Amino acid sequence: MQSARPLTRCSLEPRVVERLEYYDIYTVKDLFGRTLWDLKEILDISLDDVQILLGAVGALIAPKPVTARALLEGPGGHLRTLIDPLDHVLGGGIEAGRVTEIVGPAGLGKTQFCLGMCVMGCLDRLDTQGKVLYIDTEKKFSGERLSEIGTSRFPESFAEKGAIGEMLKRVIVQVPTSSHNLLDILQGLQSAIISLNIVLIVIDSIASLARAEFGGSTLWDRQKLLGQQASALKSLAESFRIPVLVTNQITTQFKDGKSTLVAALGPMWAHAVNTRLELTATQSDKGPGRSLLVTKSSSAPVVEIPYRVTRKGLEVDVSISSPAQLEDYSSCVGERGLIGTL
Repeated sequence: MQSARPLTRCSLEPRVVERLEYYDIYTVKDLFGRTLWDLKEILDISLDDVQILLGAVGALIAPKPVTARALLEGPGGHLRTLIDPLDHVLGGGIEAGRVTEIVGPAGLGKTQFCLGMCVMGCLDRLDTQGKVLYIDTEKKFSGERLSEIGTSRFPESFAEKGAIGEMLKRVIVQVPTSSHNLLDILQGLQSAIISLNIVLIVIDSIASLARAEFGGSTLWDRQKLLGQQASALKSLAESFRIPVLVTNQITTQFKDGKSTLVAALGPMWAHAVNTRLELTATQSDKGPGRSLLVTKSSSAPVVEIPYRVTRKGLEVDVSISSPAQLEDYSSCVGERGLIGTL
Protein backbone atom coordinates (compact mmCIF):
# COMPACT_ATOMS: atom_id res chain seq x y z
CA MET A 1 0.00 0.00 0.00
CA GLN A 2 2.79 2.43 0.87
CA SER A 3 4.22 1.98 -2.63
CA ALA A 4 1.13 3.78 -3.97
CA ARG A 5 1.63 6.74 -1.66
CA PRO A 6 1.71 10.02 -3.61
CA LEU A 7 4.98 11.93 -3.47
CA THR A 8 2.96 14.99 -2.46
CA ARG A 9 2.54 13.24 0.92
CA CYS A 10 6.23 12.39 1.39
CA SER A 11 7.43 15.71 2.84
CA LEU A 12 9.41 16.60 -0.29
CA GLU A 13 9.99 20.14 -1.41
CA PRO A 14 7.31 21.32 -3.87
CA ARG A 15 9.89 22.04 -6.57
CA VAL A 16 11.22 18.47 -6.29
CA VAL A 17 7.71 17.00 -6.55
CA GLU A 18 6.93 19.24 -9.52
CA ARG A 19 10.09 18.15 -11.30
CA LEU A 20 9.41 14.46 -10.69
CA GLU A 21 5.80 14.74 -11.85
CA TYR A 22 7.01 16.34 -15.06
CA TYR A 23 8.66 12.98 -15.78
CA ASP A 24 5.55 10.98 -14.76
CA ILE A 25 6.89 10.10 -11.32
CA TYR A 26 3.90 10.47 -9.02
CA THR A 27 4.18 7.76 -6.37
CA VAL A 28 6.76 6.07 -4.18
CA LYS A 29 6.66 3.09 -6.55
CA ASP A 30 7.42 5.35 -9.50
CA LEU A 31 10.31 6.93 -7.62
CA PHE A 32 11.99 3.68 -6.60
CA GLY A 33 11.39 2.27 -10.08
CA ARG A 34 13.94 4.72 -11.52
CA THR A 35 17.70 4.26 -11.35
CA LEU A 36 19.99 6.55 -9.38
CA TRP A 37 21.35 7.96 -12.63
CA ASP A 38 17.80 8.68 -13.89
CA LEU A 39 16.98 10.65 -10.77
CA LYS A 40 20.32 12.43 -10.88
CA GLU A 41 19.56 13.68 -14.38
CA ILE A 42 15.90 14.49 -13.69
CA LEU A 43 16.57 16.46 -10.51
CA ASP A 44 19.97 17.79 -11.53
CA ILE A 45 21.55 16.85 -8.22
CA SER A 46 24.49 14.68 -7.15
CA LEU A 47 24.26 10.93 -6.61
CA ASP A 48 24.82 11.49 -2.91
CA ASP A 49 21.81 13.80 -2.79
CA VAL A 50 19.73 11.25 -4.69
CA GLN A 51 20.58 8.61 -2.09
CA ILE A 52 19.71 11.02 0.72
CA LEU A 53 16.34 11.73 -0.91
CA LEU A 54 15.58 8.02 -1.38
CA GLY A 55 16.65 7.31 2.19
CA ALA A 56 14.32 9.99 3.56
CA VAL A 57 11.34 8.69 1.57
CA GLY A 58 12.17 5.10 2.49
CA ALA A 59 12.35 5.94 6.18
CA LEU A 60 8.99 7.68 5.95
CA ILE A 61 7.14 4.70 4.47
CA ALA A 62 9.02 1.79 6.07
CA PRO A 63 7.11 -0.14 8.77
CA LYS A 64 8.23 0.77 12.27
CA PRO A 65 10.28 -1.96 14.01
CA VAL A 66 8.54 -3.94 16.74
CA THR A 67 9.78 -6.30 19.43
CA ALA A 68 9.08 -10.02 19.52
CA ARG A 69 7.01 -9.44 22.67
CA ALA A 70 4.82 -6.91 20.86
CA LEU A 71 4.27 -9.38 18.01
CA LEU A 72 3.33 -12.08 20.53
CA GLU A 73 0.86 -9.87 22.36
CA GLY A 74 -0.64 -8.55 19.11
CA PRO A 75 -2.07 -5.10 18.55
CA GLY A 76 -4.38 -5.46 21.55
CA GLY A 77 -7.98 -4.46 22.00
CA HIS A 78 -11.24 -5.83 20.71
CA LEU A 79 -14.55 -4.41 19.59
CA ARG A 80 -17.47 -6.27 21.12
CA THR A 81 -20.17 -7.79 18.95
CA LEU A 82 -23.84 -8.20 19.85
CA ILE A 83 -23.28 -11.91 20.55
CA ASP A 84 -21.76 -12.49 24.00
CA PRO A 85 -20.66 -16.13 23.43
CA LEU A 86 -18.83 -15.02 20.27
CA ASP A 87 -17.04 -12.31 22.25
CA HIS A 88 -15.94 -14.91 24.79
CA VAL A 89 -14.62 -17.25 22.11
CA LEU A 90 -12.74 -14.47 20.30
CA GLY A 91 -11.22 -13.14 23.50
CA GLY A 92 -13.33 -9.98 23.60
CA GLY A 93 -14.81 -9.44 20.13
CA ILE A 94 -13.38 -8.74 16.70
CA GLU A 95 -9.71 -7.92 17.07
CA ALA A 96 -8.16 -4.53 16.44
CA GLY A 97 -5.34 -4.56 13.91
CA ARG A 98 -6.77 -7.56 12.11
CA VAL A 99 -9.11 -8.30 9.18
CA THR A 100 -12.24 -10.24 10.15
CA GLU A 101 -14.42 -11.76 7.44
CA ILE A 102 -18.03 -12.84 7.77
CA VAL A 103 -19.16 -15.13 4.96
CA GLY A 104 -22.42 -16.84 4.08
CA PRO A 105 -25.36 -17.09 1.68
CA ALA A 106 -27.64 -14.15 1.05
CA GLY A 107 -30.35 -13.53 3.61
CA LEU A 108 -28.65 -14.99 6.68
CA GLY A 109 -27.67 -11.72 8.33
CA LYS A 110 -24.23 -10.59 7.13
CA THR A 111 -25.37 -6.98 6.66
CA GLN A 112 -27.31 -7.14 9.94
CA PHE A 113 -24.09 -8.18 11.68
CA CYS A 114 -22.26 -5.24 10.10
CA LEU A 115 -24.94 -2.75 11.17
CA GLY A 116 -24.73 -4.11 14.69
CA MET A 117 -20.98 -3.56 14.64
CA CYS A 118 -21.58 0.05 13.54
CA VAL A 119 -23.65 0.56 16.69
CA MET A 120 -20.94 -1.02 18.84
CA GLY A 121 -18.24 1.06 17.15
CA CYS A 122 -20.07 4.29 17.95
CA LEU A 123 -20.90 3.30 21.54
CA ASP A 124 -17.41 2.01 22.28
CA ARG A 125 -15.86 5.35 21.38
CA LEU A 126 -18.66 7.58 22.65
CA ASP A 127 -16.22 9.67 24.70
CA THR A 128 -13.92 10.43 21.75
CA GLN A 129 -16.62 10.74 19.06
CA GLY A 130 -15.05 7.92 17.07
CA LYS A 131 -16.56 7.30 13.65
CA VAL A 132 -17.28 4.21 11.57
CA LEU A 133 -16.51 4.02 7.84
CA TYR A 134 -19.06 1.83 6.04
CA ILE A 135 -18.09 1.01 2.45
CA ASP A 136 -21.31 -0.19 0.84
CA THR A 137 -20.62 -1.99 -2.44
CA GLU A 138 -24.03 -3.70 -2.53
CA LYS A 139 -26.07 -0.61 -1.63
CA LYS A 140 -27.73 -2.41 1.27
CA PHE A 141 -26.94 0.07 4.03
CA SER A 142 -30.05 1.21 5.89
CA GLY A 143 -29.97 4.10 8.34
CA GLU A 144 -33.45 3.11 9.46
CA ARG A 145 -32.34 -0.42 10.31
CA LEU A 146 -29.23 0.91 12.05
CA SER A 147 -31.44 3.13 14.22
CA GLU A 148 -33.72 0.19 15.02
CA ILE A 149 -30.84 -2.01 16.16
CA GLY A 150 -29.42 0.79 18.32
CA THR A 151 -32.65 1.79 20.03
CA SER A 152 -33.87 -1.80 20.48
CA ARG A 153 -30.61 -3.18 21.85
CA PHE A 154 -29.48 -0.16 23.88
CA PRO A 155 -32.59 1.87 24.75
CA GLU A 156 -30.86 3.53 27.70
CA SER A 157 -28.02 4.79 25.50
CA PHE A 158 -30.37 6.38 22.98
CA ALA A 159 -33.16 7.53 25.27
CA GLU A 160 -32.10 11.17 25.11
CA LYS A 161 -33.61 13.21 22.30
CA GLY A 162 -31.28 13.49 19.34
CA ALA A 163 -28.98 10.66 20.53
CA ILE A 164 -29.79 8.37 17.61
CA GLY A 165 -29.25 11.22 15.16
CA GLU A 166 -25.82 11.85 16.65
CA MET A 167 -24.91 8.20 16.14
CA LEU A 168 -26.04 8.32 12.52
CA LYS A 169 -23.79 11.32 11.93
CA ARG A 170 -20.83 9.24 13.04
CA VAL A 171 -21.37 6.49 10.46
CA ILE A 172 -19.77 7.58 7.18
CA VAL A 173 -21.07 5.70 4.14
CA GLN A 174 -19.14 5.46 0.89
CA VAL A 175 -20.42 3.71 -2.25
CA PRO A 176 -17.59 2.74 -4.64
CA THR A 177 -18.47 2.49 -8.31
CA SER A 178 -15.94 -0.18 -9.29
CA SER A 179 -13.21 -2.44 -7.91
CA HIS A 180 -10.56 0.08 -8.94
CA ASN A 181 -12.52 2.87 -7.24
CA LEU A 182 -12.64 0.76 -4.09
CA LEU A 183 -8.86 0.35 -4.22
CA ASP A 184 -8.45 4.11 -4.66
CA ILE A 185 -10.64 4.70 -1.60
CA LEU A 186 -8.62 2.27 0.52
CA GLN A 187 -5.28 3.68 -0.58
CA GLY A 188 -6.38 7.21 0.26
CA LEU A 189 -7.78 6.48 3.72
CA GLN A 190 -4.78 7.19 5.93
CA SER A 191 -5.35 10.89 6.39
CA ALA A 192 -9.13 10.40 6.72
CA ILE A 193 -8.67 7.86 9.53
CA ILE A 194 -6.68 10.43 11.48
CA SER A 195 -8.76 13.51 10.73
CA LEU A 196 -12.14 11.81 11.16
CA ASN A 197 -11.09 9.55 14.07
CA ILE A 198 -12.27 6.35 12.37
CA VAL A 199 -12.39 3.42 14.80
CA LEU A 200 -13.87 0.73 12.54
CA ILE A 201 -13.87 0.00 8.80
CA VAL A 202 -16.66 -2.12 7.32
CA ILE A 203 -16.83 -3.34 3.71
CA ASP A 204 -20.12 -4.93 2.67
CA SER A 205 -19.13 -6.75 0.55
CA ILE A 206 -15.62 -7.34 -0.70
CA ALA A 207 -16.85 -9.79 -3.35
CA SER A 208 -19.71 -8.08 -5.17
CA LEU A 209 -17.75 -5.69 -7.39
CA ALA A 210 -14.96 -8.15 -8.16
CA ARG A 211 -17.34 -10.95 -9.14
CA ALA A 212 -19.49 -8.64 -11.25
CA GLU A 213 -16.61 -7.05 -13.17
CA PHE A 214 -14.25 -9.95 -13.83
CA GLY A 215 -15.05 -13.10 -15.79
CA GLY A 216 -13.07 -16.29 -16.25
CA SER A 217 -10.73 -14.82 -18.86
CA THR A 218 -9.73 -12.00 -16.52
CA LEU A 219 -9.34 -14.05 -13.35
CA TRP A 220 -5.67 -13.12 -12.98
CA ASP A 221 -6.53 -9.41 -13.14
CA ARG A 222 -9.16 -9.93 -10.46
CA GLN A 223 -6.75 -11.78 -8.17
CA LYS A 224 -4.13 -9.08 -8.63
CA LEU A 225 -6.61 -6.36 -7.70
CA LEU A 226 -7.90 -8.35 -4.72
CA GLY A 227 -4.32 -8.75 -3.54
CA GLN A 228 -3.87 -4.98 -3.63
CA GLN A 229 -7.12 -4.44 -1.76
CA ALA A 230 -6.15 -7.03 0.87
CA SER A 231 -2.75 -5.41 1.30
CA ALA A 232 -4.35 -2.00 1.76
CA LEU A 233 -6.83 -3.31 4.34
CA LYS A 234 -4.20 -5.15 6.36
CA SER A 235 -1.94 -2.10 6.31
CA LEU A 236 -4.73 0.16 7.57
CA ALA A 237 -5.73 -2.28 10.31
CA GLU A 238 -2.17 -2.79 11.53
CA SER A 239 -0.99 0.81 11.18
CA PHE A 240 -3.92 2.38 13.01
CA ARG A 241 -4.75 -0.52 15.35
CA ILE A 242 -8.39 -0.61 14.28
CA PRO A 243 -10.61 -3.58 13.41
CA VAL A 244 -11.55 -4.17 9.78
CA LEU A 245 -14.71 -6.16 9.05
CA VAL A 246 -15.57 -7.41 5.56
CA THR A 247 -18.40 -9.56 4.26
CA ASN A 248 -17.92 -12.16 1.57
CA GLN A 249 -20.24 -14.21 -0.62
CA ILE A 250 -20.21 -17.94 -1.25
CA THR A 251 -19.67 -19.94 -4.41
CA THR A 252 -20.07 -23.56 -5.47
CA GLN A 253 -16.93 -25.68 -5.68
CA PHE A 254 -16.93 -28.97 -7.60
CA LYS A 255 -14.55 -31.75 -6.60
CA ASP A 256 -14.69 -35.48 -7.31
CA GLY A 257 -18.16 -35.11 -8.77
CA LYS A 258 -19.50 -33.42 -5.64
CA SER A 259 -20.46 -29.80 -5.08
CA THR A 260 -19.86 -27.86 -1.88
CA LEU A 261 -20.43 -24.24 -0.87
CA VAL A 262 -17.25 -22.33 -0.07
CA ALA A 263 -16.23 -18.73 0.47
CA ALA A 264 -15.82 -16.77 -2.76
CA LEU A 265 -12.64 -15.14 -4.12
CA GLY A 266 -10.29 -18.09 -3.79
CA PRO A 267 -7.32 -19.03 -1.60
CA MET A 268 -5.33 -15.83 -2.14
CA TRP A 269 -8.03 -13.76 -0.49
CA ALA A 270 -8.59 -16.42 2.20
CA HIS A 271 -4.95 -16.16 3.28
CA ALA A 272 -5.33 -12.39 3.74
CA VAL A 273 -8.10 -12.85 6.32
CA ASN A 274 -7.09 -13.23 9.97
CA THR A 275 -10.45 -14.42 11.32
CA ARG A 276 -13.33 -15.98 9.40
CA LEU A 277 -16.89 -16.25 10.68
CA GLU A 278 -19.38 -18.30 8.65
CA LEU A 279 -23.17 -18.00 8.70
CA THR A 280 -25.04 -21.16 7.75
CA ALA A 281 -28.63 -22.35 7.57
CA THR A 282 -29.30 -25.41 9.75
CA GLN A 283 -32.01 -27.98 10.27
CA SER A 284 -32.67 -29.82 13.53
CA ASP A 285 -35.51 -31.58 15.32
CA LYS A 286 -36.55 -28.15 16.53
CA GLY A 287 -36.91 -26.90 12.97
CA PRO A 288 -34.85 -24.63 10.70
CA GLY A 289 -32.26 -22.38 12.26
CA ARG A 290 -29.09 -20.43 11.70
CA SER A 291 -25.59 -20.92 13.06
CA LEU A 292 -22.47 -18.77 13.26
CA LEU A 293 -19.22 -20.71 13.08
CA VAL A 294 -15.71 -19.54 13.89
CA THR A 295 -13.81 -21.40 11.18
CA LYS A 296 -10.52 -19.54 11.08
CA SER A 297 -8.67 -17.92 13.96
CA SER A 298 -5.14 -18.00 15.32
CA SER A 299 -6.39 -18.20 18.90
CA ALA A 300 -10.08 -19.16 19.07
CA PRO A 301 -11.44 -22.72 18.97
CA VAL A 302 -13.76 -23.81 16.19
CA VAL A 303 -17.26 -23.39 17.61
CA GLU A 304 -20.85 -23.15 16.37
CA ILE A 305 -23.25 -20.63 17.89
CA PRO A 306 -26.98 -20.76 17.01
CA TYR A 307 -28.41 -17.30 16.37
CA ARG A 308 -31.49 -15.50 15.09
CA VAL A 309 -32.08 -12.09 13.52
CA THR A 310 -34.41 -9.82 15.51
CA ARG A 311 -35.12 -6.12 15.88
CA LYS A 312 -31.97 -6.03 18.04
CA GLY A 313 -29.77 -7.47 15.29
CA LEU A 314 -28.12 -10.88 15.64
CA GLU A 315 -28.88 -12.60 18.95
CA VAL A 316 -28.11 -16.02 20.39
CA ASP A 317 -30.97 -18.41 19.67
CA VAL A 318 -31.73 -19.62 23.19
CA SER A 319 -34.44 -21.94 21.85
CA ILE A 320 -31.65 -24.08 20.38
CA SER A 321 -28.75 -23.38 22.78
CA SER A 322 -29.13 -24.65 26.30
CA PRO A 323 -27.75 -22.62 29.24
CA ALA A 324 -25.06 -25.29 29.66
CA GLN A 325 -23.97 -24.85 26.03
CA LEU A 326 -23.76 -21.09 26.44
CA GLU A 327 -21.65 -21.57 29.54
CA ASP A 328 -19.34 -23.84 27.55
CA TYR A 329 -18.65 -21.02 25.07
CA SER A 330 -17.42 -18.72 27.83
CA SER A 331 -15.41 -21.38 29.66
CA CYS A 332 -13.70 -22.99 26.63
CA VAL A 333 -11.23 -20.11 26.39
CA GLY A 334 -10.67 -19.53 30.11
CA GLU A 335 -9.72 -16.04 31.14
CA ARG A 336 -9.60 -14.86 27.52
CA GLY A 337 -13.39 -14.77 27.73
CA LEU A 338 -13.32 -11.44 29.58
CA ILE A 339 -14.81 -8.76 27.38
CA GLY A 340 -12.26 -6.29 26.13
CA THR A 341 -12.71 -2.93 24.50
CA LEU A 342 -10.67 -0.94 22.05
